Amino acid sequence: VETVLAGIGGLTDRWLGSIAGLVAREASLAALGSALGRLLALWRGEAVLGAKDLGALGDVLVACFDRGLWLLEGIRGENAAYDQALVNAIIALRDVLRWGREKLGLDPIRAHAVCERVAWDPTAPPSIRGACLGFLWSTEGAVDSTRAIQALRATSRPETIGDFLSGLFALAREQTVRAPDLVGAVDSAVANFGRAEFFVALPALRQAFAFFPPRERLAIAQSLIELANAEGGAKLDARSLLDRVEVG
Repeated sequence: VETVLAGIGGLTDRWLGSIAGLVAREASLAALGSALGRLLALWRGEAVLGAKDLGALGDVLVACFDRGLWLLEGIRGENAAYDQALVNAIIALRDVLRWGREKLGLDPIRAHAVCERVAWDPTAPPSIRGACLGFLWSTEGAVDSTRAIQALRATSRPETIGDFLSGLFALAREQTVRAPDLVGAVDSAVANFGRAEFFVALPALRQAFAFFPPRERLAIAQSLIELANAEGGAKLDARSLLDRVEVG
């Protein structure tokens, strides 16, 4: 990054060559994703500035993308805890596809196929399943809220629902806010928990909904209010509901 910013072409090429060689041997999706995120930011910045020689950097991004998809499909651990570094890696893969699909010649069909398999793989970690579903939902509408609800129901155990939602919200936060049926499905799943089950799920659920800024939390609360009113529940306004949750 520093050599590119300093405009030292020869040294930049040397570093990019070294990185390209390492990518093919990298066994950690978290490490690869961290590098990919930085390199993508650099590539986008150089493109905005009008740099003409982006070929070597683009080749490294393509190599990272291909290796990342391969590593993603191999992740296992149906009871694995939420791993922010792995979720960040999936965000990086999604963003490379978003920003470099045409310029880098990336294959969205392969990426969607990998995420489809992982999202429905019961042996994959819940947060990774949610993140892969979010990848699909946030790239050209490869899934919709109906399929998101189906995936949610497949992971609606107290030990897994919060981690699944954290992965989903990290990649498809905007889509979730616009899907009141999914919000209602989350509410129904949690309402079916017993008291002890609810307290098992609560910490991860809090973590999941922390992805939303205040305005979006208010929109989610409004969706819940409208659902409760339609079912003849207590009359509350969205702000009052949020206040109760925060106090609780």
